[in-house]
Amino acid sequence: MTIPHRVLANARRIADRPAFLRPRGGDWEPVTWEGYGADLEAAAAGLVALGLAPGGAVSILGFNRPEWVVFDVAAMAAGGAPAGIYTTNSAEEVGYILEHSRSRAVLVENRAQWEKVAAVRSGLPDLEAIVLMEGDHGIEDDGTLSWQGLLSLGGGGDRDQVARRMGSLQADAPATLIYTSGTTGPAKGVVLTHDNLAWTASTAIELLAITADERVLSYLPLSHIAEQVFTIHAAATAGYAVWFARSVERLRSDLPEVRPTVFFGVPRVWEGMERG
Repeated sequence: MTIPHRVLANARRIADRPAFLRPRGGDWEPVTWEGYGADLEAAAAGLVALGLAPGGAVSILGFNRPEWVVFDVAAMAAGGAPAGIYTTNSAEEVGYILEHSRSRAVLVENRAQWEKVAAVRSGLPDLEAIVLMEGDHGIEDDGTLSWQGLLSLGGGGDRDQVARRMGSLQADAPATLIYTSGTTGPAKGVVLTHDNLAWTASTAIELLAITADERVLSYLPLSHIAEQVFTIHAAATAGYAVWFARSVERLRSDLPEVRPTVFFGVPRVWEGMERG
């Protein structure tokens, strides 16, 4: 079962349980599995309406939040492959990935990331739309959509087409594109299949004895496959809830609030904790 299929199964099976918790002021706002599934289907139909074809690609440029995950899995559901871009990448590096992947749409977090795409857009003939994760940031541009605009486009779109595409997903078909950070040269793209993602998620859950009652904090870049496994793929497989950190800088204050039962960290994170 692919990751999109697992999400939609959870939307039916554990509809009222939280899939995400996002920071809102001093509190955490839940998004249920049912809400996740509904947004996934609407976003997938919206991407189809924007011209995403089976085997095509989209990109995502922003910090971890529910819209990042929904857009990612929606692209898979529509038969495409999402590519995460590091928020630290320059406009030139962003343009390279958008051009190399031939992305049809790109989801951006804010105006600063939008400006990177806008600066190179004239050289991206395949790019149909820029989608903003939240609000409009004062941007008036015919080629830019709000998040709600994408969902509304999908609401009037062809849901049957999305269902047909999901029904024809093949285990060995591309599911995501993982680009290197580009520190030693142009970013290199790695193609991972639906089977790659599903097997890795299921195996991680089995090895770590992960259950639907876990609390996971998402804070490392989602453009990296390791964070995707715990925030997206294993969550869809086990059905646990993911809390989205306010920022990496505020990790120390988020940890005692969230009290994660599963916490993934790279060496420098553990070294920082050891230093206090």
